[in-house]
Amino acid sequence: MPECEICGKPSDGRIAIVEGAKMQVCPQCEHLGRTVWVPQPERREEPARSRAPMEFEVIEGYGQKVKSTREKRGLSIEELAKKINEKANYLERVEHEKTLPSESLCHRLQKELGIKLMEPVGSGSGPASKSGEGGGVTLGDILEIAEKKKKDD
Repeated sequence: MPECEICGKPSDGRIAIVEGAKMQVCPQCEHLGRTVWVPQPERREEPARSRAPMEFEVIEGYGQKVKSTREKRGLSIEELAKKINEKANYLERVEHEKTLPSESLCHRLQKELGIKLMEPVGSGSGPASKSGEGGGVTLGDILEIAEKKKKDD
């Protein structure tokens, strides 16, 4: 069983930020910081259906979408960053599309701004391969294009 990093008593695994440090704390020491995670009791349910988890990807133009929506709402980068508990310079890099936002950040931005930043993998509007599977451009497709360009020149 984990121990509280403050008093040494047994802990249930809850995490709190105390004086800027993430620490594992017991319920008695939890009030000394801001609780960020509390373990949930295990639920005994029927086994989940064997369905593959859906994967998502960030949409094209995500940075411009975040920036324009933020500006429409009259928010500065600093104000938005504070609302979603993120650093302003990181949000600025996301808006300029210099960095890809994490799934967590996408969810927080979607919730705060009311926009869609993620879509299921494969539903994008990118070019599809000739095979008709819609899986995107393959290395073989790129080689064919390069060979056609060589013949044309």
